[in-house]
Amino acid sequence: MGIYIVESCQYGQDLSEDSRFRRLLLRYQTALKNKIHALLDGLLPGISQVEMFKDSHLWDSASLEFFAKYSNVESVSRLSWHRIGEFFRCRILRLSPEVGFRYYGYL
Repeated sequence: MGIYIVESCQYGQDLSEDSRFRRLLLRYQTALKNKIHALLDGLLPGISQVEMFKDSHLWDSASLEFFAKYSNVESVSRLSWHRIGEFFRCRILRLSPEVGFRYYGYL
């Protein structure tokens, strides 16, 4: 049983190229997320301060489903906080008890 030794440096070059490509994709993803945050804040001022849409919660499947179902400003503005909380409770978005009580009215 021997040790496998890579005979050419091609593997290292591919790995380096893959790493550069990954960094490029991460920068692109970050730029797109920042644009989406800015658009949401422009359309729905204060939305990024709501617990369900804060930070990484914005990219949860429940949040994405919410914006697919309520895709315009008018439909979102007609919802009560209780209704928004219920939408997320049904989708098992984990929130702290204090936040859950504020939006659901019960624990």
